[in-house]
Amino acid sequence: MKASITVIIPCFNEEARLARSVRAIVSYLRESEFTADLLFVNDGSTDTTVELIEKLRSEVYPLAVEIRGWTQNRGKGAAVREGMLHAAREWCLICDADLSTPIEDLDRLLSAGADHDVIIGSRRAPGAQILAPQPWYRVIMGKFFSRLSGILLALPVNDVTCGFKLLSREAARKVGGKMTLDRWGYDAELIKIAVEQNCRMKEVGVRWTHDAGSKVRLGKDILRSACELVMIWRNSLNGRYRGE
Repeated sequence: MKASITVIIPCFNEEARLARSVRAIVSYLRESEFTADLLFVNDGSTDTTVELIEKLRSEVYPLAVEIRGWTQNRGKGAAVREGMLHAAREWCLICDADLSTPIEDLDRLLSAGADHDVIIGSRRAPGAQILAPQPWYRVIMGKFFSRLSGILLALPVNDVTCGFKLLSREAARKVGGKMTLDRWGYDAELIKIAVEQNCRMKEVGVRWTHDAGSKVRLGKDILRSACELVMIWRNSLNGRYRGE
């Protein structure tokens, strides 16, 4: 499927790994049959992330590059929401700066795009491959979060937190405009809103490699995420996610 795509990359102190990922993304996009641009959302980085992006502009050309963001760290959810609301092309791909899922797996998501508005990359759907697994305790907590999301929010996916998602521009605007969470519960909120907005959704298996540089603080972030699931449940109960 030919398409035009905005690649959204949330960034928080990514100077050590961003250049490698950007070069991989650009190489893939140049070989593809669709047009694309890159939208970096800087979430209050205190290192040289922004300067690095500026230096990479010459390598990225002729792809357009936009940098948005703020000086204080707000959270990945805020960065993802900002990207969704400002992506200009027909589709927007949300991907992590470390490319835990290789950019080439966008082909898998696009193959479902003609009949769906939101395509969720998944480590637990048919065809998924875990190339380098997480530590066992992260696997357990990730499954616990997805299971709790399914029970409390009735989410129709097996992997809530994989950071590789494709949305049509219309769905991105519709969903992003109703998102409220700035931190790690944003994945569950995004999917819940998509459900309540009657978006056509599909979960697609992708490849995935654990990055030891992950910024998740297991105990604190899991507790916060559990609290945010309750917030999503309350928002849904109060009708926050329905309507235009």
